[in-house]
Amino acid sequence: MPAVTSLAPLRPRPSLDSQDRSFAIDSLNSRRPVTTEDELIIIACPDPPGADDCLKAVRMIGDQDEKEGVPDRPVVLFNQRLSSGDVGIGLNARRMRDNFLGRFTVTYSLRPVGDIGTVFRSYPGMWKVFVEEPELPGRYRMIAERPSRPAGEALDFIIDQALNPNAGAEGGAAAPADLGSQLRQVITGMSRFMRSLSN
Repeated sequence: MPAVTSLAPLRPRPSLDSQDRSFAIDSLNSRRPVTTEDELIIIACPDPPGADDCLKAVRMIGDQDEKEGVPDRPVVLFNQRLSSGDVGIGLNARRMRDNFLGRFTVTYSLRPVGDIGTVFRSYPGMWKVFVEEPELPGRYRMIAERPSRPAGEALDFIIDQALNPNAGAEGGAAAPADLGSQLRQVITGMSRFMRSLSN
């Protein structure tokens, strides 16, 4: 058990403007998770099972703003996992998720790409694709920058070009592939297919 003195810095400290910084924590499935007095709404860690509640809350906020005749209040999805494949493989579920998430601006994202790299963005910067350096484990090098998030086949192509720069050399004819690279292509194709089902 920690000493009481070590917990002292964690106690809230009153400040001069503490009345201006009031906040409330509530659940999305409560009767009224958002009131008209709320100026900023942060929805923390929404996941696929809570997707419907998240959608309803955002609609309710928009309806409140429209009824009051005020500008739209900012809604922040913090550490959202709604783009996970757990939403389902149905086309309707994917469209609803994509339409909903498409209304938000991604301000910070760091998503792994298998065990070979990552896709990163820090607003207002561009989307960056990194791959791990084979000679320096734990170190990454940037291989591409894009104005929109690379995904699917476009992301696979970017990574393939970085990892196999000589593929397609000599007038466009690819060099004969060894068994290892053929196996890697088959696995890449299968993982691309599985991702398309979950997205």
